[in-house]
Amino acid sequence: MARPEEKAERYQKALLRMVGELQRKHINPLMKESFLCSAACCDLNDDRELQRCLDNCQQRAQAAKEFIESRMQEFQARMQRCMQRCQDTAQESLPPNPTEKEIFKAQDKLANCLADCAVEYEGKLDKFKIDIAAQLSKATSSWQNRD
Repeated sequence: MARPEEKAERYQKALLRMVGELQRKHINPLMKESFLCSAACCDLNDDRELQRCLDNCQQRAQAAKEFIESRMQEFQARMQRCMQRCQDTAQESLPPNPTEKEIFKAQDKLANCLADCAVEYEGKLDKFKIDIAAQLSKATSSWQNRD
């Protein structure tokens, strides 16, 4: 059985892989589109039109990045609540004047609970990624229909 630290590390790696995949598959293409659009704006002669064009070009990529960041914050907040419950449970298990053995037992309980949180939320990453990708695809297709 994996140690608690290994479970936490596995979760972190899976989270980073997911973020990287969302970046490559969704954000990077929008950023490329934004840069190409911005380059075309440089042909405009009026400064106000140029700025309006540049702002418009950046909206989609910025909106997608903000959406992903918002969803990631929500996911991380749920993970942190799980970890806080572990902390509370371990703290509550200690008597007023704990012995070293009781402290060690509470620390072990905390470490295992935190590892369980990591495993639980690692298991939720695939669905989370699929949901984000679907929402981004839906949003980008509606953006393209407006053009």
